[in-house]
Amino acid sequence: MPKASVTLYGIIDEGVQFISNNKNVVNGRNVGGRQLTLDSTNGITGSIWGLKGSEDLGGGLAAIFQLESGVNLNSGQLGQGGAEFGRQAYVGLASNRFGAITLGRQYDSLFYLVRQVTTMGYFSSALFSHPGDLDNLNNSLRLNNSIRYISVNYRGLTFGGEWSLGGQLGNFTGSSGYNAGVLYANGSFALAAAYEYFKNSTGATGSTGFFTGNPNGATQLSGVLNNG
Repeated sequence: MPKASVTLYGIIDEGVQFISNNKNVVNGRNVGGRQLTLDSTNGITGSIWGLKGSEDLGGGLAAIFQLESGVNLNSGQLGQGGAEFGRQAYVGLASNRFGAITLGRQYDSLFYLVRQVTTMGYFSSALFSHPGDLDNLNNSLRLNNSIRYISVNYRGLTFGGEWSLGGQLGNFTGSSGYNAGVLYANGSFALAAAYEYFKNSTGATGSTGFFTGNPNGATQLSGVLNNG
């Protein structure tokens, strides 16, 4: 009989900062004193929980899904600016011969195919991302309402593409975007490339607009480096 599986997973990422003498001068007097700060959203990954699963449909085909949400442990609020399952939320079909097609809120081709051959992917630290995360290798943005295809590994070659559906009154392509990428990995050699395009994609905060961003709700696209 076909097999089904569902996995519940998560990460607790809590930072603690203690300052023995916080300098906060008011009317010439230091009134800061000691300060203790807890941070559950800006660590290496941020705190997350999720569900993922698959249903074997036979003939090498399976139905798949993943729901993943950021969470602030200290307040109980959702991450990604309050977006429910703001990290990932998709369903699709996966074939062990032809690859997978998924629909929903997803990462882009840079994440799936290029990130692993960069210092950002190798060290898994925002310290190695580029200013303003201009290339999204730090996963600052997820794509809403997207259709994604990624192939199986053909003797070291993997490729894929994604189309983010837009749609505005009088402008069918408004807030739309697309990306494509390719990865070849054989032994210790790896080479990857990707291209991404999107337009008019974000609001002022991470919980608004077509793309939503970081665990704390901030979005690089509204910053000085990227707002053009």
